Amino acid sequence: MKRTHSALRLSKTPLIFVLAQVRVAPIAQIDSFLPAIQETLRHRGFPHLIKRKFMIDHAPPGGEHVKQERVQWEMMNIAKTRSVLIDEGSLVLQTTAYDSGESFLADLQIALDAFKEHAKPTDLLRVGLRYVDLIKPIGLLGLDALVVPSLRPAAVNLPWPSVAHFWESLRETSSNTKLLVRYTEALRGFAFPPDLGPFISLQLNRAPEQDSAFGLLDTDHFDESRGVFDVSDTIGRAGDLHDILDQSFRELVTPAALEAWK
Repeated sequence: MKRTHSALRLSKTPLIFVLAQVRVAPIAQIDSFLPAIQETLRHRGFPHLIKRKFMIDHAPPGGEHVKQERVQWEMMNIAKTRSVLIDEGSLVLQTTAYDSGESFLADLQIALDAFKEHAKPTDLLRVGLRYVDLIKPIGLLGLDALVVPSLRPAAVNLPWPSVAHFWESLRETSSNTKLLVRYTEALRGFAFPPDLGPFISLQLNRAPEQDSAFGLLDTDHFDESRGVFDVSDTIGRAGDLHDILDQSFRELVTPAALEAWK
């Protein structure tokens, strides 16, 4: 896997959640393939199974919004810290116990190999990696010493004290890849991305409800170049996405933060 910097090893890491999402052209008969995928993955470290049905809004070009039922299967490890979610158009690997980019992408390859063997996806539409860090004061270091000033409320020149602050930026990292960075800071509240909350069944290593000041750093890097689905190519793209995310994290937090989290 490509690395501009050597891997960070932080014993007090702020990282609480990581996901990889691979979108493919819809597989209308995914329901018939899911049992075989689950049978393979339960022998590869994901023995627990959760089945979900939920409704989504669908608006065909020129048509009206209609409700469609979506089926999703989640295959989870015994510790409930890592899982694979599959529906008709995507595969997601997510974890709350991240070790390294290499081991995470190795698990992604296991899931994609089973997905390819049984569901036979044809077209790759999108690959994305997303990292969520919950940043709390540590020792004598407050958020002002851990997060770069340009992300924080002090960068907005208003005379009133900040109760909650939200910062967002979308950067183009190549002709087909984009990096979305979100930073939320609050005195208390729910410290987890709201769009991820409804389907989180994993054990979180820190409670999302915070009763003191926190910063939530959410970085999402994605590749929207389409092509024929190939596992090796998909893993290669994910590795390239990871390298930019790693570089970005080092730019968004301070050297003092990296030292304090060692």
